[in-house]
This record gives sequence, structure tokens and C-alpha cells, in this order.
Amino acid sequence: MRQEKREIDAMKLLEEEQLQKTAMELLQHYLQFKQETDNEGKRTRKEKDPLKPKHPMSAFFLFSKERREALLRENKNVLEISKIAGEEWKNMTGEQKAPYEEIAKRRKESYNMEIELYKQKKLETTKENRHKKKKEKDEHNADPNRPRKPPSSFLLFSKETTHGRTTGHRLFYLERYGLSEMEGIERS
Repeated sequence: MRQEKREIDAMKLLEEEQLQKTAMELLQHYLQFKQETDNEGKRTRKEKDPLKPKHPMSAFFLFSKERREALLRENKNVLEISKIAGEEWKNMTGEQKAPYEEIAKRRKESYNMEIELYKQKKLETTKENRHKKKKEKDEHNADPNRPRKPPSSFLLFSKETTHGRTTGHRLFYLERYGLSEMEGIERS
């Protein structure tokens, strides 16, 4: 009787333990699934290069920046300031806009020179990086005793189907992969 009771208690404990383990596994699967779905919805932004020059302000933005300070002193909110500045810019003559456009033009020219220098530096660094990678790869493959890559099944098949006749690019690939020693290869 006691032994049966112990067995029953042991079975209950085992079942509870298994239920608890199953519940923990399901919870972990759910949390992992939720994390994956949350990450899918979010787009990761590309990191901006801090060395890249910033775009210059347009003539309107130069004007509105100057005008905004005066309107803020009059306790206008941001929406009103934007509307007022836009209306004033629209109603200005070409002569009134000229100083802002001149400043914007000079800043744009300066920006264009800076961006050209930036692009040249970036191009040089990418070329240097490519050169370094190629050099490392060449150093890695420089071992003359390195075993040759075995021929692919396609190369073996093409050798069989040409019955020993090889021309042009086929010969190049066969020699490249070490098949020139094989019997039956003729240059035509």
C-alpha cells in the first residue's frame, strides 16, 4: 500500500515536472517568435557617415531662419511662424530674395567642392580596402604546393562528350583545373 502510494506520488511529481518543462519550452518559443516578428516590422536605418558634408540650406530656409527669430519674440507658435514665413516669401520680389539666394548659391558651391573631396577620399579608401583584401587573398593562395581544386562534374561530363576534342574556353578550364595531364586531350 505504501509503495503504491509512493509510486502514485512519484508519478504525480513527474507529470507536474513534465508539464512545467513543457510550459517553459512553449513560453520560450513564444518569446522567440514574438521577438522575430517585432524585428521584421522594424526597418534598420543605414548609419550616416559623420564625415560626409551636410547639405546647405536653401534661400527660403535662410530667410525663414532669420524671420523665425523675430516671430518667436512675438510669441507665435511654430505653425503660425511657418505659415507667415511662407506667405512672406511668396509675396517677396526677386530683388528682396536676391541676398538669400546669393548666400544659398555660395553655400551650394562650397558644398559641391566639399562633397567632391569627400567622394575622392571615400573612393581612395575603398580602393585601398579592395587592394588590401586582394593582397591578403593572394598571400593566402601563394603556396605552390597547395592542392588543386578537383574538376567539377560538369567538366568531367564535357570532357566525355567532346571525345577528346577541346577548343578555346574549354581548354582553358580544363588546364586551369589540372585536367591537361589526362589522356585524350588534344589542342585543335
